Amino acid sequence: MKDKYKPAITCILFGALFLLPLLASIMAPVAPAGPATRDNMVDVGKIETAGRSSIFYPAYNTTTGGITLDVNNTYTDRLDRDIKFTVNATLMVQPGGWASAWGTDVSRCDLNITYPNSTSRIRTMTEIGGASSQIFSFTWRTNITLPNGTYYIRAIVWNLTQSYTWGFNFNPLTNVTLYNIDPVGSIAMNTTTVMRNGTLAFFISIFDPETPFPQLSWNVSIYKVNGTFPLKIYYKNDTLNQTYTFKGNDILGDYIFYVEIKDGSNGRFQETVSPFKVVNNPPVINSVHYNYTASLKRVTQSMRFQVNVTDPDNVKNFTSVRVILEHQPDTFFPEKLNLTNAPLLVYNATTKNFTGSITVPAGFPAGSAKIIVVASDNDPVPATSYYVAPYNNMTTIVNNLPTLNGVSINDRSLSAGLRFSTYNNLDFSINASDVENNILYVQVSLVSGATNITYFVLGKDLYKIRLPASALFPGSWGVFISVVDMDDGVLSSMNAGIIEVDPDLRDLTGYVIGGVLLVIAGFVIGGMVIWRYANERISAIRRDMLIKAKSKDAPEVKKGKPGDKTATSKYVEPPAKVEPEAKPEAKQPAKPAAAEKPAASKPFVGAQAPPSKGKAPAPEKKPDAGKPKAKQ
Repeated sequence: MKDKYKPAITCILFGALFLLPLLASIMAPVAPAGPATRDNMVDVGKIETAGRSSIFYPAYNTTTGGITLDVNNTYTDRLDRDIKFTVNATLMVQPGGWASAWGTDVSRCDLNITYPNSTSRIRTMTEIGGASSQIFSFTWRTNITLPNGTYYIRAIVWNLTQSYTWGFNFNPLTNVTLYNIDPVGSIAMNTTTVMRNGTLAFFISIFDPETPFPQLSWNVSIYKVNGTFPLKIYYKNDTLNQTYTFKGNDILGDYIFYVEIKDGSNGRFQETVSPFKVVNNPPVINSVHYNYTASLKRVTQSMRFQVNVTDPDNVKNFTSVRVILEHQPDTFFPEKLNLTNAPLLVYNATTKNFTGSITVPAGFPAGSAKIIVVASDNDPVPATSYYVAPYNNMTTIVNNLPTLNGVSINDRSLSAGLRFSTYNNLDFSINASDVENNILYVQVSLVSGATNITYFVLGKDLYKIRLPASALFPGSWGVFISVVDMDDGVLSSMNAGIIEVDPDLRDLTGYVIGGVLLVIAGFVIGGMVIWRYANERISAIRRDMLIKAKSKDAPEVKKGKPGDKTATSKYVEPPAKVEPEAKPEAKQPAKPAAAEKPAASKPFVGAQAPPSKGKAPAPEKKPDAGKPKAKQ
């Protein structure tokens, strides 16, 4: 256990070795101080007054303690200012000290004030707080007769009849600075803007609160800004109320006054004051005449003006007159006018008037505009006058509508009716113009029934639009062209015409060829039928003619009845009718049937013919009963 505490005990012993000398020095009695010398004097206090401080020392022969001095102001002017000094000498002389043989109380205190010129003044202080209070006070009042500079303050203290002064002669308790107030000058003017050939009236003001005016010296000069020499100098003996007239063509510009004042205490005022301008007189607009119109189209319309203007300066620099149209509210703001494109009126030396016209340029905003006449001279610093027409004489700027000059489709004019097929692309060429060069776009609309097809194109002057073949169907289409400019969407539209769109004949080729073939086949078949019918008819007619011819040459045969077999009468079977296969033929006359063969005893049928000699008659052929004869 003992080894455990050895390190701690060792640290405590070493700490005690260091603390013992310190405690000994604190507990030891203080030895009495020896005589004070300049080398062993120490600061005993600091006086804080008006931002300044003074460090003071104890008296040279003081054994212990010292005195303190308070001052309420250590930096001030000389205008009757009160500076209060207070000295506390309660610790100046203590019992046992070398000076205490004459008593321990400071019975009197004087101030030694050393002036900037090294002269001194002694001022006796008053003990306050009763006898033996050892607190003394003195109030020093400044005045304008005191020189400005630094004053050194020393104390002379008395112990009964003994005074201690020589120690303070080297170490003043504090110092006080009195400063001079500089003079001030100013210029009061009747105006800050002087017209050419005009007069400026002004008053020179010189002021110094410490120095009487007769003791001041001063001069006042008028300078042009950046000028080298003054236009005029006024001195001390001149009157304070002055005037100056500005004449000439080269006097316009900015001016200042330069004022210099000196007092008798090295005080000085040197400054430039009261700037002002010299300007020319603005022209005077005597009359304005113009052909007023309530509306004015841009580019194409104009107003003519006649303005009478004079310049009171009557200088060589001539006056210029312009007319401008401006969109402005009821309040007129000249500084917002844009005169860049405002036309100049021409001066007529005979009539003494300015005349000319104004045309509203393209792009000028539409709407109401004020009519303003601006007259300016041409001086380096010009002067300007304005005439603003009454509110009821405002004019309205109007837009020019675009013009549609022509439309063609596939290089064919749309003025005449056009026909196209559905396999044609429609290439529109539109010639449009605008005097203001302000076209925004062109629109083409094709309308058929409830169908509306619209195309747009941007450009200028010549516009190209292509409608593909698939866009339209067969029928009549109305064509509408619109040209739109950039003025509030103003629209110029016209019904350009009507076009006819036919179906694509290439799609009908098969049907046409088939129809033609069918027609040709019909003609062929019809011709064959007609030829057969005619042939049969002709055969029938020939047959009838042959029968008739034979009937006239044959002997008369009496018709018998069936079963009648007499020699002179025989029944003849009527020929059977032959019907055509395709269609019924015309009724042909019946061909008489051949006479039956006579009986063996009667060789002739019909009329008897003489028999041929030496030749027997040919055997008679019997016709097939019920069988029609072959066609002739």
